[in-house]
Amino acid sequence: MKKYLILAVMVLGSISAFADGPNDVMENRVENTLKVQVKTFKDVDYDVDIANNMANVDIEVPSSQVKEGYDFNPLAKEVAQIVKTETGISDTTVSVEIDHPISDDQLVFTRTFK
Repeated sequence: MKKYLILAVMVLGSISAFADGPNDVMENRVENTLKVQVKTFKDVDYDVDIANNMANVDIEVPSSQVKEGYDFNPLAKEVAQIVKTETGISDTTVSVEIDHPISDDQLVFTRTFK
């Protein structure tokens, strides 16, 4: 009996360990859509988090592709519009970080769209 109980606990534990959150599928779909549709920079990493009918999008751009004084506002608007189209969520925060190969990443832009 103890063997079956231990086996049941192990099976249930492994199932819950690999279970995705309720928004993971939508987050992955939005990230893939952004990679395909937004062609402003190459090799950009998108991280989308959705919770409580709000979306946070973190964009990491390689430092070699960003010129000094670049205006990220059009990029952020495009990303927010894609998130709204894909998910129906209009409360979106877009953050852009410059990914430096040697030093720490640098946050250069943040804007909330409602």
